[in-house]
Amino acid sequence: GFFQWAPFSFGQYKARVDEAKASLDYANAATNEELFRQDIEVTQAYLNLIVLEKIKVTESNNVERAKTILNVVKASTNSGLRPGVDTSFANAEVSKAKLNYLEAQRNEAEQKSYLADLLGINTTNFSLDTLNFLTTIPPLNASPQALDTNNHPLLKLFNADINAGFAREKFIMRSYYPKISLLADAWGRGSGIAYNNVYNESFSDGTS
Repeated sequence: GFFQWAPFSFGQYKARVDEAKASLDYANAATNEELFRQDIEVTQAYLNLIVLEKIKVTESNNVERAKTILNVVKASTNSGLRPGVDTSFANAEVSKAKLNYLEAQRNEAEQKSYLADLLGINTTNFSLDTLNFLTTIPPLNASPQALDTNNHPLLKLFNADINAGFAREKFIMRSYYPKISLLADAWGRGSGIAYNNVYNESFSDGTS
């Protein structure tokens, strides 16, 4: 049998291990950064849906307001206090308000469906829990100067990329170093037997 072993590699094996560890750290940082982006996407969709829900309520109120004005104008027109053209204008305002409401309703439904896709649920029959979000600003636990930006997922990804680059550079540099290898060969009884069962007692033929 033939054996080869390099007891001295001048740090090449360690550099290869360090490079593999740096690559793993980069992969983990990339995963966390992608999860962070997904969190932002879900949060943005959630906030947009809150706004669109409020817009739909506002447009619904506008429809009721336009209908009320129309009723007042009709009553004034019937009593001769207003010309008939005012009724046409009031009807147009009601139609416009209804169209705006339908548009707001459609936008809300689309955003709700999008949020459901991001959350991985197959229904849009859910309500948002806004608590006091629209009336109270969430408290900031720390001042902007005191925030630890080193824990930001994107910065961690950049740092991991830099470290992986240094590790690759170190491994490439170490690959130019020489190696001291030990070679070994072993032989045993019967190594002189050929495929045709002819036995040769010559030591040189058996170890060649």
